[in-house]
Parts: sequence; structure tokens; C-alpha cells
Amino acid sequence: MCVTVNGYECCRVTVVREDYSIEYETLVKPHDMIIDYVTKHSGIDEEIMEQGPSKSLREVHSDLLELIKEDTILIGHSIGNDLKSLKLSHDKLVDTVIVFPHSNSFKRNSLWWLARRFLDQSIQDGDGHDSAEDARTCMKLMQYKVGLHEEFLDQM
Repeated sequence: MCVTVNGYECCRVTVVREDYSIEYETLVKPHDMIIDYVTKHSGIDEEIMEQGPSKSLREVHSDLLELIKEDTILIGHSIGNDLKSLKLSHDKLVDTVIVFPHSNSFKRNSLWWLARRFLDQSIQDGDGHDSAEDARTCMKLMQYKVGLHEEFLDQM
């Protein structure tokens, strides 16, 4: 997400499969003028956006509706925020914030911390987030939680 004159808008979408391969990835042209790229959290900067996101949010909706069916399970970290920025809703969600709760119920574990703690993996060490890396990490965390983790990590 980035911040526009009218609030947060989606600027990149990444969907990965259970084997960590990228199923779908695109930059999204925000409807309004960007006032903050929030690079630390989005991984997006002015240069990336100047390369030309070619898809509108409406086009992304159309693409995602081809991929996401009623029985599709979506996995993410604070996935409700992602869906809100996409202006979509879905009933089958798995949120790593809920599955891996913080010991203080008023806080939440960062994806960075969860990756280090449970996967012994370092993520988000550059200038900003990589949405594909974040999506893969969420998938690995859930596979770890249900006991499938090592089988898939060997494929990496």
C-alpha cells in the first residue's frame, strides 16, 4: 500500500502458490496522487511507480476473481488490511497475526520476528518489503504450523 491524497491505496499485489511460486504479481496504478510511498513497509518507491503500473484496481479485481474462488483459502499477515486496500472481501482467511499471537494480547508479532523465530529466516532486511518474500513467508509459517514446513523448505 501507499498513501494517496485520499488515504491508503493498493499499489502492488502478489499471490503465491503453496510451493512458493508466484501465481500473480502486478503493480497497481493508484486512483489518486501518491503523497507517501511508505517504502519501508511497501517496498515501493517513486522510481518503481514511474516504471508504469499498467493495471487499474478494477483490472486487478478481474484478474484476482479468475484466481480466487469461493473455496480458495487466502493466507497473509494482517490480511484484512490487504483486502481492505484491494476493496475486496473473502470468507476463507488465515491470518498469521492470529495463528501466531503475541504474548501481550494488545500487540502483534511482526512478520520479520515470526520468520526469525519459527523459520530461522531473515526477511525484510533491505530498504523495504518485498511482497513476494512476505507472501512466501506467510505460506511457510502456515506450513510450519501444520507440520508441512520441512518438506517444502527442501525444495527451496
